[in-house]
Order: sequence, then structure tokens, then C-alpha cells
Amino acid sequence: MSKRSGNAIVLDLGTSSIKGIAVRSSPSGFEVLGYAQAQTRGMDITGIKDAVALKECIEAVLDEIKSQIGRFEYEELRVAFSDDTYAISRSSEELSLDSEEPVLIDESILNELLDRLGVEKGFEVNPTAVLHVFPIQYTLDGVRRVVNPLELEARKLAVDAYTATVSSVKGDSIRQILQGIVGELPIVFYSPGVAAGYATTTEAEREQGSFVIEIGHSFVTTTFFTNGVPVLLAVSPLGFRYVIKDVSRVFGTSIPEAERLVKNFGHADVNPPDADASIDYFGLDGRTRRTVKKRELSLVIYARLREILNRARKVAYESFSGSSVPLTEGPHSVILTGGGAKLPGTVDTSAEVFRGFVRTGNAESGSHIPVEGPDKVLRDPVYSVCIGTLTTESRRRMEKVPMKKKKKAGFIDFLRELFGW
Repeated sequence: MSKRSGNAIVLDLGTSSIKGIAVRSSPSGFEVLGYAQAQTRGMDITGIKDAVALKECIEAVLDEIKSQIGRFEYEELRVAFSDDTYAISRSSEELSLDSEEPVLIDESILNELLDRLGVEKGFEVNPTAVLHVFPIQYTLDGVRRVVNPLELEARKLAVDAYTATVSSVKGDSIRQILQGIVGELPIVFYSPGVAAGYATTTEAEREQGSFVIEIGHSFVTTTFFTNGVPVLLAVSPLGFRYVIKDVSRVFGTSIPEAERLVKNFGHADVNPPDADASIDYFGLDGRTRRTVKKRELSLVIYARLREILNRARKVAYESFSGSSVPLTEGPHSVILTGGGAKLPGTVDTSAEVFRGFVRTGNAESGSHIPVEGPDKVLRDPVYSVCIGTLTTESRRRMEKVPMKKKKKAGFIDFLRELFGW
């Protein structure tokens, strides 16, 4: 397990906006010292389109943070980025301790075993990287099952675990861009769905079975937690951007103006407050003034958001059918986070779709190591992923697969370094 860094910068690279925070750690937790957002340029749902533009956006976020807190020496850069290749699967591995007598299991042996879960698979066709490992149980000598094998003796040690992975192709490109900014500073990647889940859920919700739904601009990521760990992750490509597109198309206005309408006046309900209130906006030419009733705007938003949530639900349940994770009933609760979760009425619409308890989740609502900072960060679902990279790192003991010593340089070795194996 890597030691917690004293100071860190966290970046959440979305296709609509880039979020960043600067944090300082202490024995009791973390403190957010500064934060910033900038509109994303150079990256969309298909990947990086303009590395120079994306680099400028990242630098703008870092410069804004620096303007708030002054000179800030940080030891680590933690990064999550939007992508549709994140997944969680169940894996197992066994380690022979090569001894005639039982061997006392220590952390070095445990690290070696977990390291084997991160060996490269499918690198010729679809390279993937293991970001997190969540052990379920260990088996000693093929017989004795335990939760924690440390200080026990065995000749063979096996582990059954869930692993969170992502395609390494996009991560490779993002790392190169970041290295152009921060140089040789350590860069650690995180699964945004896992991070957001740990930031926003309570311990009871993680134990009893809950969906964490991150409503992003391009993707909606559903992560299922049960027995305290994430066991399934499904990504739907039908993101919140389609709400904005529909508003633009139906009311004949530009995407930026449609985004303003949704952000300032939107409501995901067929009967919004002040339904007959008139809202002024500009047409496609940017000069012609038009008017829409709040009810009309809300109907368009409601229809598309309901479809987005239904699609996310369908994708998640289809993932269950192809996995070893049973789901005989619906989730105990549903926690919404991400930028789309801020839209008024989203909780009620989600409750219709999932037919159960739904709430909005932010860092303040979760059970995790203490994180202090501005309400703008801790109470805003937009920053859930950023905070989650802190709480996930702090909570987990051996989840990040340790890096092996490299015997020779090569492509696989570079990817190990890239994702901290």
C-alpha cells in the first residue's frame, strides 16, 4: 500500500468541464485548500481531439487554484477521467509459497498475491489496466477461508476479489498531457464511479446494496455496492448532454443557450413550480428573442431525463445478468451524484424509474475519513469524484495493486508505471 501523500492535486477530467481541488492531509483526514472548474476543450465522448486545447484547460484549472492559495507544493496528482470502458469483474489468484513448512503471511506476501491480479490481459487487442482491487476472502492451503490472512501460516495463499479496470489507451494519452504540465510528479488514476460511490454513500448503504448513479455529461455510470465494496459497474453512453440537445432542437436555440435554460430554469417534472412563468431566451441567430413557458421546458427535460435513467437502469440490470452478482430485488437505495444530479426534480423522476428510495449524494452525505473544506465543494455533487479519490485511497488497504520492480523497459512496463501496478 502506498503511503498517503501530504499534499495533492485532484483532477476530474469530464467531457463538459474539468474540476480540480488542492488538498492537504493530516492524521485525522484531509482539508480542501482550493478548487476550480473550467469548460473542457479538446476532449469529447470519443476521446482526445486536441491535446493542446485540453492541456490549456487543465492549466487554467491549476492556475485558478494557485491564485486562491498561492504557491502550493504537492507530492501527487490524482486523476479520474470520463470514459465508457470502466468495469468491475470478479477475479481469483493463488500464490504458492514454495516451502515445505507453513510460512507466516506478511504484507509483502499479500502484496505479491494482489500484484498478480494486475497482470496484463488482452494487451494485443484491448489493453486494460487494473485501478483497484477489492479482496472478498482469502483461502489458506485450499481449505481455510479468512477475511484477513496476515499473521497466519500457510503453504499456499489464494484470493477472491473484485477488480476495477479501464482501457489503458486513453489513460496513456492523458498521462502524456499531464506529464507535460507536472513533469515527473507521481500520477495516480482512479475509477470515477468507484470514487464517487465511496464519497457519497454511508457504510449502511454500501453494506445493504445500493446503486450510485453518476449523471455525467457524456456518460451515466452506475456502480453497485454490496457487503461494503463495489461489485458491478455499468456505463451508459446516454448522458445529460442529450437533455441539452433536446432543448436546443425543440426550442430552436444554440447549445450554450439551451444549457443556460436547463441550468437556470430547468426542472425534471411535468408539474414544475411556477409552471406558467415565461422564460426569455435567444434563437439560433443569437439576436431574436423568444419566450417559453416553464412547463414546456420542463416537459422536454423530463421526457429525455426519464429515458436517460431508464437506459442506465437497463444497462445495469443487463450487466447483472452476465455477472456472478445476484440481484433478486431492486437496490436498497439509489444515490444520485454528478452534475446532472443537481437538476431540480431529478430525485422524483429517478424514484419513478427505480421504484425505490432515491437521494442526492455529495461528499458531506457519505461516511468516510473526515474531509474539511468549502461547502461549495463538499455539498456539490459535481465534486464527488474529486473527494472520492481521497476517501477511496484512505479507506482501502490493499486495493491498489503495487508496482513490480521492472526487469527491463518495454510497453507493458510503461503501462504498469502509468497505472501504478
